[in-house]
Amino acid sequence: MSALSLLDSAEWLGRCVWAERQAFEILGRWSVDESTPSARVLFAAHSAHHGWRSELARERLPRLADKSPADFVDPSGPEVAEVFDDLSRQSATGYRLVAAYEVILPELITAYGRYAGALSPVSDATTARLLRILTTDVEADRQEGRQLLGSIVSAPDDLAKADSFQARVSRALTAAGGILGSDTAHPV
Repeated sequence: MSALSLLDSAEWLGRCVWAERQAFEILGRWSVDESTPSARVLFAAHSAHHGWRSELARERLPRLADKSPADFVDPSGPEVAEVFDDLSRQSATGYRLVAAYEVILPELITAYGRYAGALSPVSDATTARLLRILTTDVEADRQEGRQLLGSIVSAPDDLAKADSFQARVSRALTAAGGILGSDTAHPV
C-alpha cells in the first residue's frame, strides 16, 4: 500500500481536528449541566483535553496556496455529524459516560491507529508521532471515564440499557464509515 498523499493526509487530520473539537464542545456542555458531581468534574477535565488534542492536530494541517488549514476541518460526512448531534443531546449521566468512554474515545483510538498505519514512516514521521501522543492521551482519558462509568452504572437493568445504547451508537458510526470516515483509496 502506498502512503497517503499530502491532501489525503490533510483530510484525515482535518477529520481528527473536527472529531476532537466536537468532543470538546459536547463534554464542555455536559460539564455545565451534569447533575453528578464526579461526572461533571471529569467532563470538564476531559473537554479541555479534547480541546488541547484538537489544537495539536490543527497545528499539523498544511498551509497551501489554495487551501487554509480550516478548509480541511470537517466531519467525514453528514452521518457522522448526526451521530455527534444525537450524542450531544443525551441528558442521563450513564448514557453520557457510555457515549464518551465506550463509543467516542474507543472510536478515536481505532481511527488514529488506522490513520497512522497509512502514513509513510519517513515523510510523515511527525504526524505519526502526533498520533501516538493523541492515542496515549485518549486512552488515559478512556480509562478514567470507564472507572467512573463502572461506579455509576452497575445495576443489571442499567447495564443492559447502557449496552443497548452503546451498540446502537456504534452501529450508527460503523454505518457512517467510522468516526473519521473510511477512505476507499487507502484501506487501512
